[in-house]
Amino acid sequence: MAHHHEAQSCAIVVIDMPLLDTRENKENITGRFISELVLQILSYVAQVERENIRQRQAEGVALAKARGVIHAAG
Repeated sequence: MAHHHEAQSCAIVVIDMPLLDTRENKENITGRFISELVLQILSYVAQVERENIRQRQAEGVALAKARGVIHAAG
């Protein structure tokens, strides 16, 4: 994932996770590293969840079609 928040000069503030307040870590290389690492992990988890949702939805649609609940376009 590209660092879009840096390229667009914006900050990320997570109220209940002060560690992720990127406004405070401009000069602190360790803090900036930790913020970036945690944000990358959260981004990965969100992407995996989106893929899981898509998969479950496709399975549900296939099951509904097999049961005749919905009809395939044709």
